[in-house]
Amino acid sequence: MPLLTAGVLPVEVAAPLFAIVATASRPFMVLRYRSAFSFSHIWRLLLAAIIAIPIGVELLRVVDEQLIRTVLAFVVIGYVLMNVLLDHLPKLEHPLWGYALGFIGGLLAGAYNIGGPPAVIYATGRQWLADEFRANLQTYSLINNIVVVLAHARNGNLTPDVLQLFVFVLPIVAIGMLVGFSLNNRINQSIFRKIVLALLLISGIRLLL
Repeated sequence: MPLLTAGVLPVEVAAPLFAIVATASRPFMVLRYRSAFSFSHIWRLLLAAIIAIPIGVELLRVVDEQLIRTVLAFVVIGYVLMNVLLDHLPKLEHPLWGYALGFIGGLLAGAYNIGGPPAVIYATGRQWLADEFRANLQTYSLINNIVVVLAHARNGNLTPDVLQLFVFVLPIVAIGMLVGFSLNNRINQSIFRKIVLALLLISGIRLLL
């Protein structure tokens, strides 16, 4: 999403396009890690996010695009800095953290399609195991994506231009996923994480320029 909005597409096109692409590709990730999924771990996040997503989508219509880009930039840069500067996050034991971070994630998912960082913070704070982390967040993201797409459809954001772009990019996304699956166990995860964080930081800075 940050790359799409950094001079490639306007936010009102990038947001619904990213949402439907993510919805189409996410089931493969859910199936891959389904054995470790636990609904009891994510239901608070989901409930709050589902409430907040329509509010976030509505922000696209009433908020200035440059402001959206700026907020998106600070969220992305903040997420990168959090990963770089903090060795570990404090444990989040109180159930209210699930509602609070889910609501923030829903707003960000609806407006910017980046509802992941708050959920990642929650998962890290709850100290989920690696497989639980992947399975729960992928399922959470899939349900969020579906709600986001429905909200965009209700607001008339799934225009012919967006749908044409979706048809065009879907095969490219499929190829990227196949390559990613094949490389998953061949790339050092620490190096891969650093590359991703560097690209996120660059894209966040570009949004501010």
